[in-house]
Amino acid sequence: MKQIFPILLPCLAFVTAASAGDLAQHSLQSVPIKQVAMEDRFWSPKLKVWQVVTIPDCLAKFEKDGALTNFDKIRDGAGGEHFGPPWYDGLIYEMIRGASDFLAEHPDAALEARLDGYITRIAAAQAKDPDGYLNTYTQLKEPTHRWGQNGGKDVWQHDCYNAGALIEAGVHYYRVTGKTQLLEVAVKLANGMSDLMGPPPRKNIVPGHPLGEEALVNLYLLFHEQPELKSKLGALVKEEDYLRLAQFWIENRGHHEGRVDFGAYGQDEKPILECSTIEGHAVRAALLCSGLITAGNVNHRDDYLNTSLRLWNNMANRREYITGGLGTMSGEEKFAPDYVLPNDGYLETCAALHKGLTLVPFDIATHFVYDCGLAIESTIARSELEIMVHAAVRRHSSAMHFPGAAGICPSPHGIRLLNFFSAKSAKQGRSHLHPKQ
Repeated sequence: MKQIFPILLPCLAFVTAASAGDLAQHSLQSVPIKQVAMEDRFWSPKLKVWQVVTIPDCLAKFEKDGALTNFDKIRDGAGGEHFGPPWYDGLIYEMIRGASDFLAEHPDAALEARLDGYITRIAAAQAKDPDGYLNTYTQLKEPTHRWGQNGGKDVWQHDCYNAGALIEAGVHYYRVTGKTQLLEVAVKLANGMSDLMGPPPRKNIVPGHPLGEEALVNLYLLFHEQPELKSKLGALVKEEDYLRLAQFWIENRGHHEGRVDFGAYGQDEKPILECSTIEGHAVRAALLCSGLITAGNVNHRDDYLNTSLRLWNNMANRREYITGGLGTMSGEEKFAPDYVLPNDGYLETCAALHKGLTLVPFDIATHFVYDCGLAIESTIARSELEIMVHAAVRRHSSAMHFPGAAGICPSPHGIRLLNFFSAKSAKQGRSHLHPKQ
């Protein structure tokens, strides 16, 4: 039974966790959205706007730009140009994941039917490949470079990122609707990756863009929690392999035998467990840390959690704007050296979103939602926000807007904030922001 209470405005409390045990106490833990109800005068109207305006607007823009048509081309063997950038598949999956969470809070038959239609097209595209591989950009534009092999580069192709986003979407959509079609697609894709990638004799392939690390752990957790679900799928489930692959992806950064070196930009200059500073592309770095924490909690690995603490402390104390913005340098959307925080920093919204969703200690998470999340909410309604350009000399943050789907990268990620409202910390039981469970 859902319990309801008004949301309380928090005090801003900066607490630096000192150990892996402290992180476990302070970090956010997911609470099933179905166990939560929100009735307040501050956040509830904003969340309604996201469901009624933002989600349909995003989906309409992706449809107009041909993002779903890419799947139809693979299904029909038609070939031709790929609509949009390589990460369009991933953004469609992110939309399904985020919209799923809203369906849990406020069921919407029309939205669910729309997503079911997308999922049918996605599954039909995957069915054309005997190995369950699916990445429409690579299949249409670089068919010999699957997973960045044979001269390809996953930093650009986003094969592993898209796969991770699909897996997350399959898990979330199943948890909300009980439907398994997308989850089965995810399992087939995870099986193909875990059969191909890993220690010898498998291939040394790590994601050029993180996300899959956390996704694979969450896929493992689903089947660990619901082993009876395996018999309902038309694909063999190998959940232990998914967890092992997530760990391989984390630990094999910095080991470049037989593959492309992504460098510091791709968190690949040296093994992540040896890093003391957060480096490179800010979105990628935040997502990798999310996977590091998620896997560390499941595997009870203090080295994972202590590494995430080192990176968090470096970021929060030396490389983050007071507004919560991340990623100073526009050329590569990356972190600058310590204390280099100019007034015109780049600050891609997605970086702050992913930090706010899963990287931050509990006590600091409120900083993100109120200082950065509200700025996102104010412009996300029509899904055109891409970059928050900090401009302290003008005493405000300006935003760069894009009218089509190419500019709505933050919106599929932004609607995931609903997860944040249904989270808790082990230490405090619940967040100051969240409804009571």
